[in-house]
Amino acid sequence: MKPSRNVNGRHHIEGSGRATPGLADPPYPGRSRGGRRRARRGRGRGAAALAGALVCAAVLAAAGVRALDAAAGEPCAGPVLTLRVAVAPALAPALRPAADRFGRSAHVVDGACARAVVRAEDPGATAARLESGRGERPDVWIPDSAMWPAQVQRPGALRVTATSVARTPLVAGLTGPDPGAGGTPSWRDLLVAAGSLPGAARPSLRLRAPDPGRDASGLGLLMITHGLLRPERAATGLFTSVVRSVREHRFAPPRPGEDPAAALARALASSPPRSASPAHPAGRTADAAATAGPAAPAEAAPAEADGAADGVADGAAGGLAGGADGRHVAVVASEQAFSAYARSGRPPVRVLRPAGAGLDLDHPYVVTAATGAARRAALLLERELTSAATRAEVRAAGFRTGTGEPPPAAAEVRQVVQAWWRLTLTARILSLIDVSGSMAEKVPGSGISRMEAIVRVSRAGLRLQPDDTELGQWVFSTRMDGRRDWRENVSLGPLGRDSRRQRILGALDRMRPKPDGDTGLYDTVLAAFEHMTRTYRPNMVHTVLLFTDGRNDDADGPTLRETLDRLREMYDPRRPVQIVMVGFGPGVERAELERIAEVTRGGVHVARTTEDIERILLNVTARRVCAPDC
Repeated sequence: MKPSRNVNGRHHIEGSGRATPGLADPPYPGRSRGGRRRARRGRGRGAAALAGALVCAAVLAAAGVRALDAAAGEPCAGPVLTLRVAVAPALAPALRPAADRFGRSAHVVDGACARAVVRAEDPGATAARLESGRGERPDVWIPDSAMWPAQVQRPGALRVTATSVARTPLVAGLTGPDPGAGGTPSWRDLLVAAGSLPGAARPSLRLRAPDPGRDASGLGLLMITHGLLRPERAATGLFTSVVRSVREHRFAPPRPGEDPAAALARALASSPPRSASPAHPAGRTADAAATAGPAAPAEAAPAEADGAADGVADGAAGGLAGGADGRHVAVVASEQAFSAYARSGRPPVRVLRPAGAGLDLDHPYVVTAATGAARRAALLLERELTSAATRAEVRAAGFRTGTGEPPPAAAEVRQVVQAWWRLTLTARILSLIDVSGSMAEKVPGSGISRMEAIVRVSRAGLRLQPDDTELGQWVFSTRMDGRRDWRENVSLGPLGRDSRRQRILGALDRMRPKPDGDTGLYDTVLAAFEHMTRTYRPNMVHTVLLFTDGRNDDADGPTLRETLDRLREMYDPRRPVQIVMVGFGPGVERAELERIAEVTRGGVHVARTTEDIERILLNVTARRVCAPDC
């Protein structure tokens, strides 16, 4: 049912095909003869409309909903029912005129005059309140994306209608030339050019998106990536690579009350983080290279006339240089956000809608009212927000209306959100590197020793760790520190503090095999596990990461059974520490290592080449998606 509209000084409630039938415009006296002839020819339709009107009147009366003729001296008087409408900040100004019209239309619900108050509200904050059941609850919620209500699983908290109040597709703003060989680049082209996916010898872009945990545009990029990679053989590892890249280069969404164009300007002009790597090792992994293939040629996305953003620059960048590493920047945001950016008078950027499957921020109409009267009033407001006047106001604000990309399935949204949070938890890693005598042996076909190979891979992996990663390094063999089989090179702590990153790199450079050393593996594993358990920190992922080229051969240490028994005693599923072992070379006793890893829900990987180790390190990170049930 639509809000009442004024015809010849009287208000009528219009119908829609989805709700209670509406009252038809009655024939008015004094019309022209032609009008009377048209009325006679439509007598059958008029009778049907009259019957529909009688049914509608009965239904409305039963529901306690009616519209008074405010223009004819019948203003709505009595108690007021005020709908609290929480709207995504970018859309809120465009909907306030519609809320005013709704209040002037004199809707009466259960004897109360219905009004609506629009308040700009962060969708993530609203979702958190609805999920928890605590805090003020709106009656109507219009987030910027259906991905927010998909995360609310509290029974009865909301009802998502089929109405999309506004739409705006995700696009990319570039400060430099398009990546790819020609045509409109695809999302894969952008990810490859940024080094987030394999395929580029050297990344030419820094791809930036708002924090996916706080902004639908950032989460939308992950949803697009997840759908893109789903058919790939190494999908989990590749998705992990993209998440790590997004985490490294994410930017904060606009602060409350801040001009959204300011946040985009910061993202477009910012320099890369200090720990950013010029090349992503995923580009050299065997599995990734096998599944990536060449980027497919892309076709330009068709322009959409209805509500396409005005004023978006479509040309070479002006006034925005590349970052300190020489790479240009590509920022993912909504088309409407870039429209606002263009109107702000800032330096222009090239805005493109990447080819292939994309995603729209669809601004769904969600009823969250707790009472029946408020729910009925919310249905009336829904009609006003889909009226021609409101659609025109929405388009004037840079949004689109009508149909577009369908929203992703709620289950997939929850899966990606969970993966994001798990993969972005701060890591706490204690690295154990075998320096026994056999590590001096050459890697077949490479000309370097096993020790040198592990050091090279460790250096590459270290460059990819953000500054908040807590990392420590031990080396082990036999009798490394008196009778102890291990020695601490660098204590466990954040890489960005106390020059820890440089100290670990220096320790790697100085690392040499111990010529007469055996492999005190069991002693070292127990000591490392006990240390990580004793210093456990909540909300962090704890991993003992061990590199070895053989089996335990320390006659003075514990047996395998004693090691397993002690690990079972120490393991606490509420404070999980996983042991992940990377065996390198032909002498690895995999069966023994797997028995140790199984106790801690860890894993064992055996590598033959340095490329294998690089792939394994990516998979170790990807384990967070399924841990501790991998």
